[in-house]
Amino acid sequence: MRFTYSLSPTKGSATVPVKQCFFIGRENALINAGGMQTHKQERQVKTMENLNGVTVEQMIETKAQFGIGLAVDLMKEGYKVTRAGWNGKGMFAAYQKGYPDGIPCNAQTAKTWGMNEGDLFKCRPYLQLRCADGTHAMWTPSTSDVLAEDWMIVE
Repeated sequence: MRFTYSLSPTKGSATVPVKQCFFIGRENALINAGGMQTHKQERQVKTMENLNGVTVEQMIETKAQFGIGLAVDLMKEGYKVTRAGWNGKGMFAAYQKGYPDGIPCNAQTAKTWGMNEGDLFKCRPYLQLRCADGTHAMWTPSTSDVLAEDWMIVE
């Protein structure tokens, strides 16, 4: 499925894959999903390659800030993100693909889960946080993180 969008009658339209679409802001964009349904929610469509004329590289250079939706999509594309509002130096969040086919279980994990060392341990995708002290933890965003508009890409 592809979305066709038009930012204004004078600016024309373009077609991009759904996976590359981000719906951010409200700037009179009409969105059409494969000609089947028109969403008149007046949302702006942005793509990974060209976020309304701004590249990801420019977002990094200018320390552009955005919401959690784009932050998650960027993490899924391999970027690390942080919040301007986080006090800890060097903190960032990243997407981990998990181990859907499994990896050999180490002794600590085997003991915790009642498995044998070396058994296959399967893990679903997850978000990981680099903490201020340099350690890493599995992470679920807080309500404040979800509602924040100060997410930024980490170089």
